[in-house]
Amino acid sequence: MAASESEIVRKTLERPDVHSRWIGDFYNDESGRFYDAAFDRIAARLSPHGISACLDAGCGDGAQTVRLAKRGFPVVALDFSEYVLGRARQNVAAHGLGQAVRFEHGSLLSLPFAEGAFRFVLCWSVLMHIPEVEKAIAELARVVAESGFLIVSEDNMGSLESTLARLARRVVGNAVIRRLRGKDPAKLAVSPAGAEYWRQTDAGPLLCREARISWLVAQFARHGLVLRERMAGQFLERHASLRHAWLKSALQRFNVFWFKYVRLPYPAMDNLLILQRIRGPDPRGRGRCTP
Repeated sequence: MAASESEIVRKTLERPDVHSRWIGDFYNDESGRFYDAAFDRIAARLSPHGISACLDAGCGDGAQTVRLAKRGFPVVALDFSEYVLGRARQNVAAHGLGQAVRFEHGSLLSLPFAEGAFRFVLCWSVLMHIPEVEKAIAELARVVAESGFLIVSEDNMGSLESTLARLARRVVGNAVIRRLRGKDPAKLAVSPAGAEYWRQTDAGPLLCREARISWLVAQFARHGLVLRERMAGQFLERHASLRHAWLKSALQRFNVFWFKYVRLPYPAMDNLLILQRIRGPDPRGRGRCTP
């Protein structure tokens, strides 16, 4: 079943439609303030460990590739979609960063790199769309060098937004949602990995998972990567579905405020995880030991 679901997602993500929608909803000038602040903090966290090549696993249109390269990191940008790699090449070239970035075609389910190939790996909002998520986790962990770092951004099932959305769905019911929205709500299944929605997009069916963060951290720990820091990302993501520009702008400014000053990750919709490969198991069983 997982293999057929992976094929469905692959076909959807190979089409331009879904990427164009994401760029319009999440990578505009307003949201750029949050991403710039987030990558300033990521760069400050990684730079003391030396400037080294960073794998951007699932680079999409290259927005985060550009942010890494602007902060001095050579980047290997990987995606399985030739279309989106073309968009990423254009984006990188437009910023004059072509010399700092190498592009690779490949899948997170079978990364075309040797074990321990990268000191730094970034995987930004990609695992949420992968049905075979445990296989992708194992592959990401495999290519992280000893004492290296993996930065993961994923939606948080335990966030206020996610919890209230599931509660409203339970109270109101699918029939009422169907009448209000004029279409069937996304199919929801709760698994150990999180709350999994199958959404119908213009490009086809797409899995969107809000991760159970404790499960995600435990899976990486099984492969020798331990949590060093859990940070809040954007507090809310609903701004993408709002019609009024002033309200969208207000929510995005609040997201930046939360990230910079409040910083609590547990109620925030987006969570950033900084994980590090360790040399050996923690004798206390807590997944933390000196690298």
